[in-house]
Amino acid sequence: MFLRDARERLAPRCGAAVLALSALLLPLHASAGGGDPDNGESVVRNVCVTCHKLPDGTGNAVGPPLADTIPADGWSAEAVEENVNLPHHASAKAQVSQPDYADIAAYLNQFR
Repeated sequence: MFLRDARERLAPRCGAAVLALSALLLPLHASAGGGDPDNGESVVRNVCVTCHKLPDGTGNAVGPPLADTIPADGWSAEAVEENVNLPHHASAKAQVSQPDYADIAAYLNQFR
């Protein structure tokens, strides 16, 4: 009885606290390099399909399928940037900007 009463009194306050904490933490997660997978897909479809097959099968098989390049722990924005800056990706490098790296990582990491 005592626990049920306490739970009923605290539940509304806890719910508000969880909501407030979520409102504070979600922007931090997004700014920590979460990236926008929709923009990442757009960049990949416009740039990477020239040489790579996408997870849905579109694209070309000059290089490895992108789904086969995803590390077990996923891509980071830094790893995508390093990869795009390799000499054989010169044409991609010319088309991809700094903010796109996190977005590309977010898109590709959906397929791990």
